[in-house]
Amino acid sequence: MFLRKIFGGSDENKTNERKPIESKSSPIDALSKLKKTAETLEKRKSHLNTKITEFMKKAREKMKKGDKRGAMMLLKKKKCMKKRLQRLKDHK
Repeated sequence: MFLRKIFGGSDENKTNERKPIESKSSPIDALSKLKKTAETLEKRKSHLNTKITEFMKKAREKMKKGDKRGAMMLLKKKKCMKKRLQRLKDHK
């Protein structure tokens, strides 16, 4: 009896019935949710594109000043942003 309490043995009072999942969303709600998701993806894409162009401008400025290491770091960040952008484009 003691071991059953510890290891969760079957109780006579327990019921193993699962409640069905109630779906409260309608097709209209689902479509609006999809539209919101598409909008946020487009916003993220445009944001990443602006970040990529900013990194390129900053890298060129750093190369003109002679900061080769800083320019390389910005180019690496730009490469990561391009990978993220490609993943978003492939996600469609």
